[in-house]
Amino acid sequence: METKNNYNSIKRHGENDKKIESLSCQKARANWFKNGDSYTRFVHSSLRWRRLRNEVKGIQVGDHWCEEPSIVRSEAKKLFEARFKATKDLGVRLDEVEFK
Repeated sequence: METKNNYNSIKRHGENDKKIESLSCQKARANWFKNGDSYTRFVHSSLRWRRLRNEVKGIQVGDHWCEEPSIVRSEAKKLFEARFKATKDLGVRLDEVEFK
């Protein structure tokens, strides 16, 4: 009989632990909704700053500065096409031995 009482006592403690844990989680979630998360705020402000810093506002075309989006886009495309144009000669050499 005593073993059964111990089992019930342990079972009640386990149930109480689960309730306390659930209550703690609910309080933490309510606090997060109320006050927000400072780390999330930091991350979003860092991302916003970086996006604004990396934004291309204009480009030098010849002698003048251009901020027209369509011209900036076409000039950037020309630059990358010229820079990464495929060539037939791979130029691979190893100890003065040329590969075809």
